[in-house]
Amino acid sequence: DNYSQPGSTFKILSAYGPALDLGKITLATVIKDEPFNYSDGTPLQNSDLTYHGDVTVRQAIINSINIPAVKVLTELTPKVGFDYLKKLGKPVFYTKVTDSKGNVLIDNTENKATQVFKASTASLLTNAMEDVLEKGTGVAARLDNMHAAGKTGTTNEAKDLVFAGFTPYYTAAIWATYDTHAEFPESDREFHKRLWAKVMNEIHEGLADMDFETSATVQEATICTKTGLLARSSCPSITEYFAVSDLPTERCKGHY
Repeated sequence: DNYSQPGSTFKILSAYGPALDLGKITLATVIKDEPFNYSDGTPLQNSDLTYHGDVTVRQAIINSINIPAVKVLTELTPKVGFDYLKKLGKPVFYTKVTDSKGNVLIDNTENKATQVFKASTASLLTNAMEDVLEKGTGVAARLDNMHAAGKTGTTNEAKDLVFAGFTPYYTAAIWATYDTHAEFPESDREFHKRLWAKVMNEIHEGLADMDFETSATVQEATICTKTGLLARSSCPSITEYFAVSDLPTERCKGHY
């Protein structure tokens, strides 16, 4: 009986996904990474034990920074996050169980897929999670010739190491822990990512490298970081992908 939580992999499903879906944040939203306490007064820590000041949601996902994720979930309320998790359902471990004569004992194949996140939300999260492998906490899991996206998860004291990732073809998650729940030595807390890449590279052998489909409901835009409106050349700006429904229509007056 080993109850383990999935660490930061869950931030996507419980906090950032629902908040993007409900239009509460965009990937360009700036959140202050600073000392922060849970409502019961417990101080929250980032895994690198430092604070990064103003970070965008994309940066917070890429570098798996804890405090912005908790701030987003606090704002969203845990209930809303939990309701999304319930809608997303639980994993199905098997499709069918038969006896030696081929009689079906348990049939799980009727598990119909339902869409929980809007197409724009899925597209934006995938794009940010591609960066996790390109330049973030998941670099060790990068594949040889295949687009991939994913999220790392490490629990307190590095007792559990998790990596969940997907390509246009397959999804796989890997979880490593000791039976004794001992801490993984600091010298190697990346092996599970390399293992994920090794398995996935083999599975994708001979398959054409495909990019993820980008939803038509997502658009690239440059916005002013001061006003959040469409940027002019004189604005401090950020270029990011947005759900079309969340894009400002107004142009900033500029900063001269």
